[in-house]
Amino acid sequence: SNSGPGTATAATLADVLPAGTGIGWSISPAYSGPGTCSISSGTLSCAFGNLTPGGTATVHVTSGTSSQSCAAYTNTATVSAGNGSSIQSNATSTVVCPSLKIQKTHQGAFTQGQPGVAYTATVSNVSPIAATSGTVSMSEIVPAGLILVSMAGTGWTCPVGGTLCTTSDTLNAMASYPAITVAMNVASDAASQVTNEVKVSGGGSSPATAIDPSSVLPFTCAVSGDLAPSVVDAQTMIDQALGAILPVNDLNHDGVVNVADVQKVVDAVLGLGCRY
Repeated sequence: SNSGPGTATAATLADVLPAGTGIGWSISPAYSGPGTCSISSGTLSCAFGNLTPGGTATVHVTSGTSSQSCAAYTNTATVSAGNGSSIQSNATSTVVCPSLKIQKTHQGAFTQGQPGVAYTATVSNVSPIAATSGTVSMSEIVPAGLILVSMAGTGWTCPVGGTLCTTSDTLNAMASYPAITVAMNVASDAASQVTNEVKVSGGGSSPATAIDPSSVLPFTCAVSGDLAPSVVDAQTMIDQALGAILPVNDLNHDGVVNVADVQKVVDAVLGLGCRY
Protein backbone atom coordinates (compact mmCIF):
# COMPACT_ATOMS: atom_id res chain seq x y z
CA SER A 1 0.00 0.00 0.00
CA ASN A 2 1.05 3.64 -0.59
CA SER A 3 0.41 5.79 2.46
CA GLY A 4 1.22 8.96 0.42
CA PRO A 5 1.30 11.80 0.06
CA GLY A 6 3.07 11.33 -3.31
CA THR A 7 2.62 8.71 -6.03
CA ALA A 8 4.97 5.71 -5.88
CA THR A 9 6.36 5.22 -9.36
CA ALA A 10 7.20 1.83 -10.89
CA ALA A 11 6.37 0.02 -7.67
CA THR A 12 7.61 -3.60 -7.47
CA LEU A 13 7.50 -6.49 -5.02
CA ALA A 14 10.08 -9.31 -4.69
CA ASP A 15 9.51 -12.29 -2.40
CA VAL A 16 11.75 -15.37 -2.25
CA LEU A 17 9.15 -17.87 -1.08
CA PRO A 18 10.24 -20.38 1.60
CA ALA A 19 11.11 -23.83 0.33
CA GLY A 20 10.65 -27.24 1.91
CA THR A 21 9.65 -30.82 1.28
CA GLY A 22 6.09 -30.93 0.01
CA ILE A 23 6.00 -27.15 -0.56
CA GLY A 24 5.01 -25.77 -3.98
CA TRP A 25 3.75 -22.20 -4.32
CA SER A 26 1.12 -20.79 -6.67
CA ILE A 27 -0.91 -17.59 -6.96
CA SER A 28 -4.50 -18.26 -5.99
CA PRO A 29 -6.84 -16.65 -6.76
CA ALA A 30 -5.32 -15.32 -9.97
CA TYR A 31 -3.86 -11.83 -9.61
CA SER A 32 -6.16 -9.20 -11.12
CA GLY A 33 -4.02 -6.06 -10.90
CA PRO A 34 -2.86 -3.40 -10.80
CA GLY A 35 0.08 -4.53 -12.91
CA THR A 36 1.20 -8.14 -13.01
CA CYS A 37 2.46 -10.81 -10.61
CA SER A 38 4.07 -14.19 -11.30
CA ILE A 39 6.14 -16.91 -9.61
CA SER A 40 9.35 -18.13 -11.23
CA SER A 41 11.98 -20.41 -9.64
CA GLY A 42 10.37 -19.99 -6.22
CA THR A 43 10.34 -16.18 -6.29
CA LEU A 44 7.21 -14.05 -6.40
CA SER A 45 7.73 -10.95 -8.58
CA CYS A 46 5.21 -8.17 -9.08
CA ALA A 47 5.30 -5.00 -11.18
CA PHE A 48 2.46 -2.78 -9.95
CA GLY A 49 3.18 0.32 -12.01
CA ASN A 50 2.40 3.63 -10.27
CA LEU A 51 0.54 3.52 -6.98
CA THR A 52 -1.25 6.75 -6.11
CA PRO A 53 -1.62 7.86 -2.47
CA GLY A 54 -3.89 5.38 -0.71
CA GLY A 55 -3.45 2.85 -3.52
CA THR A 56 -3.06 -0.85 -2.69
CA ALA A 57 -2.21 -4.11 -4.44
CA THR A 58 -2.90 -7.56 -2.98
CA VAL A 59 -1.52 -10.90 -4.16
CA HIS A 60 -2.27 -14.19 -2.41
CA VAL A 61 0.10 -17.16 -2.63
CA THR A 62 -0.62 -20.63 -1.35
CA SER A 63 1.05 -24.04 -1.08
CA GLY A 64 -0.04 -27.52 -0.23
CA THR A 65 1.86 -29.46 2.43
CA SER A 66 2.80 -33.05 3.17
CA SER A 67 3.72 -35.04 6.25
CA GLN A 68 7.34 -33.94 5.62
CA SER A 69 6.41 -30.25 5.66
CA CYS A 70 6.02 -29.86 9.43
CA ALA A 71 8.16 -26.83 10.29
CA ALA A 72 8.10 -23.04 10.70
CA TYR A 73 8.49 -21.02 7.49
CA THR A 74 9.63 -17.39 7.59
CA ASN A 75 8.78 -15.26 4.56
CA THR A 76 10.27 -11.83 3.78
CA ALA A 77 8.84 -9.58 1.08
CA THR A 78 10.57 -6.47 -0.30
CA VAL A 79 8.72 -3.62 -2.02
CA SER A 80 10.46 -0.85 -3.96
CA ALA A 81 9.56 2.24 -5.92
CA GLY A 82 11.50 4.27 -8.46
CA ASN A 83 11.17 7.39 -6.34
CA GLY A 84 11.49 5.90 -2.85
CA SER A 85 13.52 3.58 -0.67
CA SER A 86 12.84 -0.15 -0.36
CA ILE A 87 11.01 -1.54 2.65
CA GLN A 88 10.55 -5.09 3.95
CA SER A 89 8.04 -7.04 5.95
CA ASN A 90 8.12 -10.64 7.17
CA ALA A 91 5.83 -13.21 8.70
CA THR A 92 6.19 -16.79 9.92
CA SER A 93 3.76 -19.63 9.21
CA THR A 94 3.96 -23.00 10.98
CA VAL A 95 2.78 -26.29 9.46
CA VAL A 96 1.55 -28.65 12.17
CA CYS A 97 1.11 -32.36 11.48
CA PRO A 98 -0.42 -35.33 13.25
CA SER A 99 2.04 -37.90 14.59
CA LEU A 100 0.84 -41.49 14.30
CA LYS A 101 2.32 -44.27 16.41
CA ILE A 102 1.44 -47.96 16.52
CA GLN A 103 1.76 -50.56 19.25
CA LYS A 104 1.54 -54.36 18.80
CA THR A 105 1.06 -56.70 21.77
CA HIS A 106 0.19 -60.30 22.58
CA GLN A 107 -0.09 -62.50 25.67
CA GLY A 108 2.41 -65.17 26.65
CA ALA A 109 4.48 -67.58 24.58
CA PHE A 110 3.21 -69.53 21.59
CA THR A 111 3.51 -73.26 20.87
CA GLN A 112 4.35 -74.92 17.56
CA GLY A 113 1.14 -75.85 15.76
CA GLN A 114 -1.02 -73.66 18.01
CA PRO A 115 -4.15 -72.27 16.32
CA GLY A 116 -5.83 -68.93 16.98
CA VAL A 117 -3.13 -66.88 18.68
CA ALA A 118 -4.06 -63.19 18.90
CA TYR A 119 -2.21 -59.93 18.51
CA THR A 120 -3.60 -56.48 19.33
CA ALA A 121 -2.57 -53.46 17.22
CA THR A 122 -3.37 -49.95 18.48
CA VAL A 123 -2.87 -46.78 16.40
CA SER A 124 -2.55 -43.48 18.29
CA ASN A 125 -2.02 -39.82 17.37
CA VAL A 126 0.57 -38.44 19.79
CA SER A 127 0.55 -34.93 18.32
CA PRO A 128 -0.58 -32.38 20.94
CA ILE A 129 -2.13 -30.18 18.22
CA ALA A 130 -3.03 -31.69 14.86
CA ALA A 131 -5.70 -34.23 13.93
CA THR A 132 -5.33 -36.67 11.05
CA SER A 133 -6.77 -35.97 7.61
CA GLY A 134 -7.48 -38.54 4.93
CA THR A 135 -7.02 -42.30 4.91
CA VAL A 136 -4.94 -44.07 7.57
CA SER A 137 -3.59 -47.55 6.73
CA MET A 138 -2.34 -50.30 9.04
CA SER A 139 -0.38 -53.08 7.34
CA GLU A 140 0.59 -56.44 8.78
CA ILE A 141 3.89 -58.04 7.80
CA VAL A 142 3.43 -61.74 8.51
CA PRO A 143 6.70 -63.42 9.57
CA ALA A 144 7.76 -66.94 8.69
CA GLY A 145 6.28 -69.34 11.23
CA LEU A 146 2.92 -67.56 11.48
CA ILE A 147 -0.14 -67.89 9.26
CA LEU A 148 -2.58 -64.99 9.06
CA VAL A 149 -6.19 -65.93 9.78
CA SER A 150 -8.03 -62.60 10.08
CA MET A 151 -7.79 -58.90 10.91
CA ALA A 152 -10.69 -56.88 12.34
CA GLY A 153 -11.36 -53.71 14.33
CA THR A 154 -14.30 -51.34 14.92
CA GLY A 155 -14.25 -48.56 12.34
CA TRP A 156 -11.56 -50.29 10.26
CA THR A 157 -12.04 -51.85 6.82
CA CYS A 158 -10.07 -55.09 6.67
CA PRO A 159 -10.64 -57.14 3.49
CA VAL A 160 -10.83 -60.90 4.05
CA GLY A 161 -7.48 -62.53 3.38
CA GLY A 162 -5.68 -59.20 3.15
CA THR A 163 -2.90 -57.77 5.27
CA LEU A 164 -4.12 -54.14 5.21
CA CYS A 165 -6.76 -52.32 7.27
CA THR A 166 -7.86 -48.74 6.47
CA THR A 167 -9.99 -46.00 8.01
CA SER A 168 -10.90 -42.47 6.95
CA ASP A 169 -12.13 -41.46 10.40
CA THR A 170 -10.41 -38.37 11.79
CA LEU A 171 -8.17 -39.11 14.76
CA ASN A 172 -7.87 -36.11 17.06
CA ALA A 173 -4.69 -35.10 18.85
CA MET A 174 -3.71 -37.36 21.77
CA ALA A 175 -6.35 -39.98 20.86
CA SER A 176 -6.37 -43.60 19.65
CA TYR A 177 -8.40 -45.61 17.17
CA PRO A 178 -10.21 -48.78 18.33
CA ALA A 179 -7.74 -51.67 18.44
CA ILE A 180 -7.32 -54.15 15.60
CA THR A 181 -7.27 -57.84 16.51
CA VAL A 182 -4.96 -59.95 14.36
CA ALA A 183 -5.55 -63.71 14.56
CA MET A 184 -2.76 -66.08 13.55
CA ASN A 185 -2.01 -69.79 13.48
CA VAL A 186 1.46 -70.96 14.50
CA ALA A 187 3.15 -73.29 12.02
CA SER A 188 4.16 -76.72 13.29
CA ASP A 189 7.76 -75.97 12.29
CA ALA A 190 7.90 -72.39 13.58
CA ALA A 191 11.29 -71.25 14.89
CA SER A 192 11.88 -70.68 18.60
CA GLN A 193 11.11 -66.97 18.16
CA VAL A 194 8.91 -65.09 15.71
CA THR A 195 8.81 -61.31 15.36
CA ASN A 196 5.64 -59.69 14.12
CA GLU A 197 5.86 -56.26 12.43
CA VAL A 198 3.13 -53.71 11.70
CA LYS A 199 3.20 -50.31 9.99
CA VAL A 200 0.87 -47.32 10.02
CA SER A 201 0.86 -44.57 7.39
CA GLY A 202 -1.29 -41.81 5.95
CA GLY A 203 -3.50 -39.26 7.64
CA GLY A 204 -0.94 -36.52 7.07
CA SER A 205 1.59 -38.16 9.39
CA SER A 206 4.98 -39.70 8.81
CA PRO A 207 4.77 -43.52 8.84
CA ALA A 208 5.55 -45.50 11.98
CA THR A 209 6.50 -49.13 12.67
CA ALA A 210 6.25 -51.47 15.65
CA ILE A 211 7.59 -54.98 16.25
CA ASP A 212 6.46 -57.61 18.74
CA PRO A 213 8.67 -60.68 19.31
CA SER A 214 7.30 -63.90 20.78
CA SER A 215 8.89 -67.11 22.00
CA VAL A 216 7.64 -70.33 20.41
CA LEU A 217 7.73 -73.49 22.50
CA PRO A 218 8.14 -76.94 20.92
CA PHE A 219 5.10 -79.22 20.89
CA THR A 220 5.41 -82.97 21.35
CA CYS A 221 2.77 -85.66 21.64
CA ALA A 222 4.91 -88.68 22.39
CA VAL A 223 2.92 -91.45 24.05
CA SER A 224 4.05 -92.49 27.52
CA GLY A 225 2.80 -94.89 30.14
CA ASP A 226 2.36 -98.61 30.61
CA LEU A 227 -0.31 -99.85 28.19
CA ALA A 228 -1.36 -103.48 27.90
CA PRO A 229 -4.80 -103.82 26.27
CA SER A 230 -5.29 -106.52 23.70
CA VAL A 231 -4.43 -106.05 20.06
CA VAL A 232 -8.06 -106.58 19.06
CA ASP A 233 -9.31 -103.88 21.45
CA ALA A 234 -6.75 -101.37 20.24
CA GLN A 235 -7.41 -102.05 16.57
CA THR A 236 -11.18 -101.82 17.07
CA MET A 237 -10.88 -98.43 18.78
CA ILE A 238 -8.67 -97.10 15.99
CA ASP A 239 -11.02 -98.29 13.25
CA GLN A 240 -14.13 -96.90 14.93
CA ALA A 241 -12.69 -93.56 16.03
CA LEU A 242 -10.63 -92.72 12.97
CA GLY A 243 -12.36 -94.70 10.27
CA ALA A 244 -8.95 -95.62 8.97
CA ILE A 245 -7.05 -98.78 8.19
CA LEU A 246 -3.33 -98.44 8.66
CA PRO A 247 -1.21 -99.18 5.61
CA VAL A 248 1.12 -101.12 7.88
CA ASN A 249 -0.42 -102.76 10.94
CA ASP A 250 2.36 -103.36 13.46
CA LEU A 251 0.10 -104.00 16.45
CA ASN A 252 -0.08 -107.77 16.18
CA HIS A 253 3.57 -108.59 16.20
CA ASP A 254 3.65 -109.65 19.84
CA GLY A 255 0.02 -109.62 21.02
CA VAL A 256 0.64 -106.69 23.39
CA VAL A 257 0.19 -102.97 22.68
CA ASN A 258 3.19 -101.08 23.97
CA VAL A 259 4.19 -97.39 23.82
CA ALA A 260 6.09 -97.81 20.55
CA ASP A 261 3.05 -99.43 18.91
CA VAL A 262 0.70 -96.60 19.90
CA GLN A 263 3.14 -93.98 18.63
CA LYS A 264 3.26 -95.78 15.29
CA VAL A 265 -0.53 -95.59 15.13
CA VAL A 266 -0.42 -91.84 15.75
CA ASP A 267 2.30 -91.34 13.15
CA ALA A 268 0.60 -93.40 10.48
CA VAL A 269 -2.98 -92.14 10.91
CA LEU A 270 -2.23 -88.44 11.36
CA GLY A 271 0.72 -88.37 9.02
CA LEU A 272 2.44 -86.02 11.44
CA GLY A 273 3.23 -87.89 14.59
CA CYS A 274 2.02 -84.81 16.46
CA ARG A 275 -0.92 -82.47 16.22
CA TYR A 276 -1.68 -79.50 18.44
